[in-house]
Amino acid sequence: MKKFVAVAGNIGVGKSTLVAMLCERLESRPFYEPVSENPYLADFYSDMTAWSFHSQVFFLTRRLRAHRLVDRLDRVRGQPSEGRLARKDRIDRLENDRQ
Repeated sequence: MKKFVAVAGNIGVGKSTLVAMLCERLESRPFYEPVSENPYLADFYSDMTAWSFHSQVFFLTRRLRAHRLVDRLDRVRGQPSEGRLARKDRIDRLENDRQ
């Protein structure tokens, strides 16, 4: 069975560095979110309060597309897929709202 490792965290905490280290150690390939494709990213960095929603929606829709693609490929191969990561943003938001 295929296994996945998901790394989540705030901007600038070292997620990409950790993923690179894990991939080297586990001899696997990384899958990064399409940061450079986000048309709201520059605006987000200049005014996070105003642009965080737009940026997050962009990432969420891209993540859902990726999950649908993986799900289709897994069904063709007869392997189960996991959709938890696509819902992780909502879980994080609920946890942050409680604090």
